[in-house]
Amino acid sequence: MTAVPTSARPDPAQRLLLQAALKDGAAAVDAWREWVRAIAFDEMDAASQRLIPLLARNLQRLGVDHPDVGRMRGIHRYWWSRNQILLRKLPQVLAALADAGIEAMVLKGIPLALRYYDDVGLRPMTDFDLLVPTVDADRALAVMAAHGWSINEPVRVFRRDRRIDVYARPGVGFVAADRTECDLHWHLLHDCCWDGADAPFWAHATTLAWQGHSFRVPQATDLLFHVIVHGAAFNLMPPIRWIADATQVMRRAPAEIDWDRLLDQAERRWLTVVVSEALAEITTLSGTAPPSAVTERLRRAHPSWAERQEYRRRLVDAHYRYTVLGRWTQLSRQYADVSAPRRLVHVPAFMQQIWAVDRKAVLPLTLAFRIVPAYVARLVRGSATPAA
Repeated sequence: MTAVPTSARPDPAQRLLLQAALKDGAAAVDAWREWVRAIAFDEMDAASQRLIPLLARNLQRLGVDHPDVGRMRGIHRYWWSRNQILLRKLPQVLAALADAGIEAMVLKGIPLALRYYDDVGLRPMTDFDLLVPTVDADRALAVMAAHGWSINEPVRVFRRDRRIDVYARPGVGFVAADRTECDLHWHLLHDCCWDGADAPFWAHATTLAWQGHSFRVPQATDLLFHVIVHGAAFNLMPPIRWIADATQVMRRAPAEIDWDRLLDQAERRWLTVVVSEALAEITTLSGTAPPSAVTERLRRAHPSWAERQEYRRRLVDAHYRYTVLGRWTQLSRQYADVSAPRRLVHVPAFMQQIWAVDRKAVLPLTLAFRIVPAYVARLVRGSATPAA
């Protein structure tokens, strides 16, 4: 039986698998042999299964022969076929949004698979992700519903006025009648849900062409930043493939990565620790390192105590954002240009946003009768349910 994960970081067996899939020469082969001794192929966890196509390709390149390699190729063919379904569905959704005058950016898996992997089957996907401008979130949901998509989320999405809680959450999941899934985002990052937070990503977006279709995708710098930040958060499905994704971007598009801009974004958004730890992990597990100037700048950085503590929390708690520390760091990101004492002035307006409360006068009642009970329930259930 697969153990329940306790951290967003890869466990020892997953680290071996990542090295076998990403490294070269004897280092990859040695990691592969050690992984085979440690893990039975039929008992690997679901997160590791998503790395098997990439592992198969690397072992084939290195001339490794093993009875399980044939099965790995079969897994690769399965994901190639499944990904084709998503790729055929994507243009339909983009066309529906475009007809309504809504621009969309394609995130994560599809741009990674098409631009940074040699083969679409090397990057397994169970859904596709779209980003729409925050101001168009309500209309985008209406378009999705009109075209047969249903919200697939067990949480509150709308305010009392039926508008979307665009400050409380970054997006929502949809499912179609054929069980195809799409995540619709109106903010790129869970940690940054304020007006204008996504402007830099839209400003630098580029176009990707595929079989007669073209769509907006994040520029390599922003895609790498998104992959890193998204991967550094706990999930019951450990997001370990972010290490492979980031490695592919760094290897395939080194000249396209504006490291100064990436680090500026990390500092502005209180995500320097996330980026620093991620790049160290990538270097260790794949052998691909950022430029030395990047490492030196991160070494000289002085992230706040709150940012460091939040990083430790986000690795082990899927709902770190709903803690007092998580809320403070969210507030600090939104008002990064304001001194810490002056940020306190913005607390009421900030809580009004994330709690979707129409009037500040209602905040005490909301805290007493909705937030505190939910927070206590979350503690009792062991962080199983978001509290606030």
